[in-house]
Amino acid sequence: AYSSVAHLGFVVLGIFAFTRQGLSGSVFTMLSHGLTTGALFLLLGMLYERRHTYEISAFRGIWKAAPVFGGLFVGFGLSQENYPQEFVDAHHHLQRWAGSLNTIVLLISSWTMVMAVNAAQNSQKARMKMFLWLTFLCACIFMGVKYYEYSHKYEEGLLPGKFYHAQSTDTLTACVENAEGRRVPEGCTNGYATFFSFYFMMTGLHGFHIVAGIVSLLWILLRANKGEFTSAYYTPVDLVGLYWHIVDLIWIYLFPMYYLIT
Repeated sequence: AYSSVAHLGFVVLGIFAFTRQGLSGSVFTMLSHGLTTGALFLLLGMLYERRHTYEISAFRGIWKAAPVFGGLFVGFGLSQENYPQEFVDAHHHLQRWAGSLNTIVLLISSWTMVMAVNAAQNSQKARMKMFLWLTFLCACIFMGVKYYEYSHKYEEGLLPGKFYHAQSTDTLTACVENAEGRRVPEGCTNGYATFFSFYFMMTGLHGFHIVAGIVSLLWILLRANKGEFTSAYYTPVDLVGLYWHIVDLIWIYLFPMYYLIT
């Protein structure tokens, strides 16, 4: 219902703008609404089959993370509206190959996690542990690549907020206030600093959830080694799998927003 109301509002605004862009946007919004609504009902059905409840609180910590990331996505969009060119320029200082590699790694980890849950459902203990270890390995590779990216940003001075001090010729200098309260130097901008503030906040928060996933994987691996999971009881494996898919899904949104921005 909330999705429908939100989409309908933008459709009406586009229509009554009486411009070609407005009408095109309305059509696009209606099409996207149809696709997202169908996907939401599909996901809702899958979640109900797993937990047999529609209460979002039944999915433990997942329901707490979604609003936080939602607010950050909105903040990023508003800031990009304020600094359009700076945000486009800043994304060129991200290693697209690193983001692409991490995307592939997380997609593979989603598959290995699904296979681990499937093995648990069929009491295939050795197979379950193998896929859990593969998921753990993918998570470690992701964090290793992210560490490389963060180190590169630190060396270049591409840091959040007041810590931004990049000196390369193709970046804009961040603004500071002098004794008279004026923004200096001439032609400065806070767009780069704002971009990297959101970059570190969102990818850092996502990385924190990856680390939490690594700890959870180790926890169920320890229990799997004790032979605790069978087709009669595999709930912890299933819950960690749900959590892992949510973490992967968030990255699917972060990757194009930061690395493919135009």
